Amino acid sequence: MIVRFWVGSLVTFGLWGATTVALAELPQIAQAQANPTTFTGQLDETSNILEDGNYFNLHTFEGRAGENLTFELNSEDFDAHLLLLDPSGEILAEDSDAGELTNAVLTVELPTTASYTIVVGTDSRRETGEYTLVLRQSSEVDLLLERANILNAQAFELGRNGHFIEAESFYREALEIRELYLGEQHPDTALTLDSLALLNKTQNRYEEALSFYARALIIFREYQETIEVSLQESEVWHDLRTPPPLLPSSKYFDVEPDILQGVLYGLENLIAYILSDMADIYLIQGDIERAESYREECSEGSFYFEHEVCIYPLSIVGSLIESINLSIDSKDYDKAVYLLREAINTENREIVNESFVFASDSERASYIQSLLTTTNLAISLDLGIGFQYPELSYLAAHTIAKRKGLLLEMEGYAMRGLRSFATFGEQSISDEEVLLSQLARKRSELASLYYASRESLNSEQYRNRVADLEADIDQIETQLRNSRDILNFVDFLPVTPEAFPSDEPYDGWPRIFYGTEFDPNWTNSGIPLISERIPSEGVLVEYIRYRPFRLDESGNPSSSPRYAAYLLFPNGRVESIDLGDAADIDTAVISLSNGLANVQAVDEIHRRAQELDALVMAPLREQLEGVEHLLISPDGALNQIPFEVLRSTSSQYLIETFEISYLTSGRDLLNLDSIPPSSNPPLILAAPNYGEIVAAAPDSTGQRSVDLATLTVGPLQHAFHEGQALSALLPDANFLTGRDATETALKQSPAPGLLHIATHGLFLEDAPRRQAVRDAEGMAFNDTYEVPIENPLLRAMLALEGFNARKSGQEDGILTALEAASLNLYGTQLVVLSACETAQGEVVSGEGVYGLRRAFTLAGAESLVMSLWRVEDEGTQDLMVRYYENLLSGMGRSEALRLVQLEMIQAGDQYSHPYYWAAFVLTGDWRPLKQ
Repeated sequence: MIVRFWVGSLVTFGLWGATTVALAELPQIAQAQANPTTFTGQLDETSNILEDGNYFNLHTFEGRAGENLTFELNSEDFDAHLLLLDPSGEILAEDSDAGELTNAVLTVELPTTASYTIVVGTDSRRETGEYTLVLRQSSEVDLLLERANILNAQAFELGRNGHFIEAESFYREALEIRELYLGEQHPDTALTLDSLALLNKTQNRYEEALSFYARALIIFREYQETIEVSLQESEVWHDLRTPPPLLPSSKYFDVEPDILQGVLYGLENLIAYILSDMADIYLIQGDIERAESYREECSEGSFYFEHEVCIYPLSIVGSLIESINLSIDSKDYDKAVYLLREAINTENREIVNESFVFASDSERASYIQSLLTTTNLAISLDLGIGFQYPELSYLAAHTIAKRKGLLLEMEGYAMRGLRSFATFGEQSISDEEVLLSQLARKRSELASLYYASRESLNSEQYRNRVADLEADIDQIETQLRNSRDILNFVDFLPVTPEAFPSDEPYDGWPRIFYGTEFDPNWTNSGIPLISERIPSEGVLVEYIRYRPFRLDESGNPSSSPRYAAYLLFPNGRVESIDLGDAADIDTAVISLSNGLANVQAVDEIHRRAQELDALVMAPLREQLEGVEHLLISPDGALNQIPFEVLRSTSSQYLIETFEISYLTSGRDLLNLDSIPPSSNPPLILAAPNYGEIVAAAPDSTGQRSVDLATLTVGPLQHAFHEGQALSALLPDANFLTGRDATETALKQSPAPGLLHIATHGLFLEDAPRRQAVRDAEGMAFNDTYEVPIENPLLRAMLALEGFNARKSGQEDGILTALEAASLNLYGTQLVVLSACETAQGEVVSGEGVYGLRRAFTLAGAESLVMSLWRVEDEGTQDLMVRYYENLLSGMGRSEALRLVQLEMIQAGDQYSHPYYWAAFVLTGDWRPLKQ
């Protein structure tokens, strides 16, 4: 029983207080004498009752300052709970299990001469029965045993705060007292042994810990056997247990069976923890056989206990990694592979922990950063010795599939749950819905401040205002994460009530929950779940940027990152291929990207495309025979180029051989069809009225981008015609243009069936991060989770009505990625951002691109068509109209785009240059739109 709840409940229900209960009305116990005073009572429906259903009685006695008294509460009917309250109602002492079985004992020195109150209660709701309360002067043994209790409590606090030497001294003194006065085989003695063992385990003193655990285990098991015999003799042995042979009668025969069951439950908990800790130690020491033996015993030996305690804890992963490295050094690869699998499984279990799902972004990022070591080890071992251990390819693929894009996954999962809960709230407007609205508003204020004129604020005022808004946003996000209602809303229903079929439960678990464990047969690894969703003529290509562990004589990890590709086929086959040094690939990516964005001569583009193809596609081609569709999940710098433009030695673009679509991670396949399509009409925003251009000439290039120096834009004639043509193809669409194409209109249009935005786009680069130059470690792109000085979600934007004046009703005409993440697009099948650089953003290895791409995914969009560089206005109009014509004829979303691009290539005019046809890529669901 929690102390705070007992006292709070007593006060709340008016059962304690100076004026609430007259002492004369309570059963009185005489002032304590040398001889014991015994009081017999009963808890039943006439007793006082707490909110949680626990019965209790109150007794008072007159005490003298300095008296040492011992209180014993004994019952054969219920689990006893005893509290001693001083005259003001403060707890002096509390106990629920210091006596035999579940009886309670308190020993205390009274601080003042006054009337004291004893609370006799139960540890379980609605328990009733008779009890005996004994009050006596404390003996020397009582005082010593109470000292042992105090020492144990003090040692626990010392150990928790890292004062290990003092803690061990206190535990040993407590152990000496208990062994002397209770006996070496008493359960309380075993509790101190258990505490000493855990203290030594914490300090990596494993042999000492094992010695203490072994002694405690013997005592608890003997005690357990005694209780089990009593249960069998009382003929209430649980029907799911196998009864042991009959043994001699025990002293607990007359005790209520429910009491014995409770004692047995507690013993099994203790034994399970000890067995689990011993398994941890043996695993760390590399004694796999013993570790598995103790873990199996923990799992199988307890009927009551939840077996989560029997799995390896996160705290031992660091020690496991050390053992893995030692095993690799000694070429004991059998042990290294086994330990690595256990370390990865242990880390992955934390991913599905509720506290991780609803943690802050920085907390999640910190944890994911800690996973890089085992991820790198899995890939390195696979590529180094995978030919000897086929399991390793599946383990590495499983690890990548579980962890790649995990921050995006968890953030979207939590937001989906929040929106769902707000929608399904019983109140007309739920608290969560209010918080979500406040969050969207604060994000808009921050974005407006970022792009507004700063003439009215000096630098210090501006910084303070930004800090205040960021603090407000953080506070709202914390409130949303900490909502207990949200935490309990674990099924996470679809966003709209009509989408929830009443006759069928909704499987709303996030993709990452699938296949948490990995077993050597890989059937439980999650890989089969992903592979069965790959098109029959397709293959999933997971690119991964990793830091290798060099498997040479030195056994030292290399500091130079590399790329690898993992191919997953529909039949579950996995192929892994090392692609080489990351700096070489990153340099080739940026060379090609710069050439495409700056309209280099086509021959030069072909040269650069062949150079990159040789690095990232040519090594895969041997495995791609018969494949027609590439589902590509890029990583690192590879997020910034269209694979379609890669060119083989046979002078063919990759798009001419394969249909190509993009995924954040292979887990995306597990979420297909998880949300029914929206029945709302499409929404088209095209060619907004940006307002008068201030201090800048109109954009003479006809590109859908903005003047970076002034952040003002000119009109887009062809964007207007594009919108007109699409509205004719989609007659039920809401077509907003000119002054109607506002930020407000977009934010107030939840889940349109399709969303098309034709306007200017912008990504403000963080220039240093675009340099493909090797640093001292050979790195070209950052592969850590640094928080940029300026939020990348504020540097990616779309220009809407009023952009140039920074005024559009209550908005500023700029839709940043930060604001876009708050849109509600659950059920929107396709979002097309027909603008410049909408697929650009901050590249983070393992997490993709932080920009509009990430924002619209978080908002719930099922698939996205976005641009990788500044696109030409007229050419984009033609491409988009043809794309929608193909879509509406029933083609798949990526197939429809590919056909348009192939037509442009084959036309042979200026639009056959990759600059025009290759800018747009499709991410997400590639299949035809659902009608």
